[in-house]
Amino acid sequence: MITGLTQDALIPPWVIKVGMDGSAFAVCIRKVLVPEIAPGTVVIRDNLATHRNAEAAEALRDHGCWFLYLPPYPPDLNPTELALLHKSGDGQIPPFAGLILRLS
Repeated sequence: MITGLTQDALIPPWVIKVGMDGSAFAVCIRKVLVPEIAPGTVVIRDNLATHRNAEAAEALRDHGCWFLYLPPYPPDLNPTELALLHKSGDGQIPPFAGLILRLS
């Protein structure tokens, strides 16, 4: 499952039946993330090698976005996974997930 986390919501997840590689990530960016975000959005990605993908970067640039990479962090602090684990029933991101994003 691949999903995104905005400052106040989760991007609807994209479920794939194979391991994520650069090609799958690029498709996810182009078909799932880009339609959900406004042009000019700053996209923050972690340092997973798959995220350092030229096709994905091109899709973001074509949409007028720019991107930054998070510094290395322990997997236990992955902000998206924490938000998925602790998402409340009303669709809001729990405050601590936003705090972790700000601290990252």
